[in-house]
Amino acid sequence: MIIKKERFLRIIRVLFLIGIGTSTLSIIQCRQGTVVIIKSEEKTPLLESASTFSYTKREFVIDQDDRSGVKEIIPESRLETNGKDITYEIIKVAGGTFKPSITLNPTTGIIRVAPSVIGTGVYTVCAKAEGYKTQTTKLVVTVQGVPGEPLALGFVPSQDFVSIRWSAPQQVGSYGAPSLEYHIYYVKDEGQELTVEELVEDAKTHSQVKKIVTQTNFLLQGLDPSTHYFIVIKTYNVETARETPSSKLVVHEFQTEGSSFMGAMGALGALGYLGLGWGHG
Repeated sequence: MIIKKERFLRIIRVLFLIGIGTSTLSIIQCRQGTVVIIKSEEKTPLLESASTFSYTKREFVIDQDDRSGVKEIIPESRLETNGKDITYEIIKVAGGTFKPSITLNPTTGIIRVAPSVIGTGVYTVCAKAEGYKTQTTKLVVTVQGVPGEPLALGFVPSQDFVSIRWSAPQQVGSYGAPSLEYHIYYVKDEGQELTVEELVEDAKTHSQVKKIVTQTNFLLQGLDPSTHYFIVIKTYNVETARETPSSKLVVHEFQTEGSSFMGAMGALGALGYLGLGWGHG
């Protein structure tokens, strides 16, 4: 049965009068003389919050050697939702060198970081509430430490110099293989008892500081013969601009030789500066 145009228009007018006009009328079908109306409700526009969700800053650097425990990153500004509950979640983890050991409280937005692993992670955190537009913010969390003292220090002294060898520390203070420098501080033994801090300051005062890039050996020259010296070698991480703290250092010592040609040759050979060979005629 086909509904005439006039009857169809009267049905539409009645529907609007009884309030269906406040919804979206999607489809009108006629089946065997019966009018079937399929409608969909209008979507309520999402509201803008009067405030912006954010943390105190975008980048956080956490010291692995800080023994005060787990660190908290607290939101500085939250959404204003007229009492509607806010839910927080990490919706993306990207970039960085690792995924830090972090947890996010879904009701407060507080992030807890356990500084157990060195590295960097990049996170996108979102805040959402029913009826409001979701807001996101990006965070970069870095956990770093301090480099350790060089390992396996060895000294081969001569009359006016000493050859020094060492190995890179196991703990370098950041992820991967950063560029390292080694800072050498040395002073004469004048009968004084020196702490690491005192030795370093004394060496700076007398310009007895050497900065070595990359290599793990050095020929320290300009020394007095038959003299006892104290020495400290610090590791410096170029990436984090941090060096071995005094609490992780030990004062080493060595004694230069008297006048000896063979002693000098042995010290140079230990560093690889000298290659000697004898042939047979």
